[in-house]
Amino acid sequence: MLRAVLVTPCVLAGIAAGCAAAPDQSSVATVDGTFNAMVLAYSVSAFVGDRLPPRSTITLAPPAPGEGSEAVTSVLVTAFRQQHLTVIEPDTSDGPPPNPTGAHRVGYRLTPLDNGVLVRVMLDGTMQGARAYERNTADLLQPRGPFSAMPVEAAR
Repeated sequence: MLRAVLVTPCVLAGIAAGCAAAPDQSSVATVDGTFNAMVLAYSVSAFVGDRLPPRSTITLAPPAPGEGSEAVTSVLVTAFRQQHLTVIEPDTSDGPPPNPTGAHRVGYRLTPLDNGVLVRVMLDGTMQGARAYERNTADLLQPRGPFSAMPVEAAR
């Protein structure tokens, strides 16, 4: 039991560090169902909203092409707006989205797990968070615990 307690922070730090590899791009595993997309999007928006003042402007990094992120991204934009954040939506072109002065840059990555999804969030290239979700018997995603948040330097 003690070994599991000591290993968990190291594993989460290693998993969250993967977000630092491509902070200017979001990528996701395929998420099935509107409810699951909403669960993940509102979780990401709450994590970001808790760390920014109301009425902040954010630039949402474009999702990696062809990875089934449209459902989560569209709900995420709505969720950010409900957090009173101004959103500069991802551009569908190959270039990065515009980043006006003072805008906060947000990227996310959803990685499939055996029975769920790992959510990783990058904020301004300085803060990252990770949270695991598992599927219940109805195949709906539910959080396994709170977000683990850390400065990027701690994961390197």
